[in-house]
Amino acid sequence: MKDNAHLAVGKKIIGIIIKETKTGKPPISQLFLVFDDHTSFEFYADAPIKPTGGVDKMSFREVYNYMDESVRVVFHAVEDPDTGDVVYS
Repeated sequence: MKDNAHLAVGKKIIGIIIKETKTGKPPISQLFLVFDDHTSFEFYADAPIKPTGGVDKMSFREVYNYMDESVRVVFHAVEDPDTGDVVYS
């Protein structure tokens, strides 16, 4: 995992791109968040990445706790609404 993933917090997403391999070799899927400052952040997987639905109304805490009985959080980053600082682990 990139050590600087927290740098994406607070950026404005202007596009999302999902790519899949043409060769069958890893990475099988890539998901890019494209930001308005001409930067991007990439996620990749050894299986197809598929959107699961629309935009859900869930707070950071709700997403963090979602399905916690079957999955674990391995990284999180959030902008503190009071200070604007990005907190991550």
